[in-house]
Amino acid sequence: MVRDAAPTIRSVQEADLPQVAALADAFNVAVGRSPGIYSAAALHDVVFGPAAFVSVAVAAADDRVVGYATYHDSFDPFLARRALNLADLFVLEDWRSRGIGARLMAYLAVDGARRGGASLWWGVDDDNLRGQAFYRRLGARDVGDRIYIVDGSAFAALADGGGTKT
Repeated sequence: MVRDAAPTIRSVQEADLPQVAALADAFNVAVGRSPGIYSAAALHDVVFGPAAFVSVAVAAADDRVVGYATYHDSFDPFLARRALNLADLFVLEDWRSRGIGARLMAYLAVDGARRGGASLWWGVDDDNLRGQAFYRRLGARDVGDRIYIVDGSAFAALADGGGTKT
């Protein structure tokens, strides 16, 4: 049941991690990726563990997490300044079109500025037209760059020095 109260946007708490993991898995399913990758324990390691490197903002309403954004520090090579990189932004379907995504993005911008950052970076799938329109409404621009990833066996081969072909 969706309530009319506006969710609170705040930093994640340890007690939120099971809900964030469930939302992250729902996000993966929604974009055609495998579910079951996220767990509260895995998130705890990267958010609160001794080598933590990920930040999470949540939208919480009635003791329930209804949206989240994961992000981390990065570097803006065009400004030679600190930046933030948005990894995921997800809001439950029943809570969309209420400004929650924009409020989560604003939270990241405030946090980035507090950390001395000057920009926020992220990727968006080519077929995510709704997301692209949302980001443009926030003032974002498409810089036309493709994002590449090396993972799985290709990452292992590259890390082993065997990733280049001559």
